[in-house]
Amino acid sequence: MDHSELMMPAHGELCPSSYDSYCLNGGTCYILRTSKVFCWCDDSFRGSRCEEFLLQSQKPDRSINQSVAVIVAALLVTLALSIIGIYLCYRRWRQTRGNQRTSSPYHTVATRRVTNIRDIISVRFITRDMDCRPV
Repeated sequence: MDHSELMMPAHGELCPSSYDSYCLNGGTCYILRTSKVFCWCDDSFRGSRCEEFLLQSQKPDRSINQSVAVIVAALLVTLALSIIGIYLCYRRWRQTRGNQRTSSPYHTVATRRVTNIRDIISVRFITRDMDCRPV
């Protein structure tokens, strides 16, 4: 597969042999659906018939486009990993906070729906040996 087959313009067919000399400097001739003749030039020429030679400074720099694509991809991967890391830290923090709440004597009293003072006192004595740091 040569260069011209890789980059064929949309909606075009190769020109018949009667157009062999239409495109200059190795350009490939196509006839578009609008019946317009079109020349696909290689990287060193431009113009409707590939008649203009491009100096090195005028050629499109495709390496810049590739560099930008690599940088954007790296930034997206970094962003995704950062979001995953933040989510995992938040989840761990929330789980730790939930464990602290359920181990406090206040939580125990509130969830048992204590109705008399003896139950409250027994909860207090049971949880006295626990590490009761402020929440």
